[in-house]
Amino acid sequence: MKFKVYYDEIDGELRPMWLILPVNIDGAFSYYSLQAPFERFYPEEFYGDMKNVTVSQGELVRCVDDPYSFGISLDLLTNYLTKNGYPLEVIHEADNFIVRFDDLEELLQFDVRGIF
Repeated sequence: MKFKVYYDEIDGELRPMWLILPVNIDGAFSYYSLQAPFERFYPEEFYGDMKNVTVSQGELVRCVDDPYSFGISLDLLTNYLTKNGYPLEVIHEADNFIVRFDDLEELLQFDVRGIF
């Protein structure tokens, strides 16, 4: 599984902003390791029929046995989406989950951007 990383240029430096993850909804949690291979995602790669779901910090969970892994609680994500008026099909039709690096760093309590 290869991740994509969206970078923004700030003060002449590339700074990772979003981690773009392939959707995996096979269980109650979707787990990912930051040690997976990744490639840069460019703004022009966003296209009209690409379906993404942004995951906030409230839906992220730490993996206690691996400091480089995290999960997305699909129950919490589903609850959030339905509370905000989105149909449940949104998750099933999504191509990617988008997670902000700021949220990952807050959750994992280390400089995640340093990996990328």
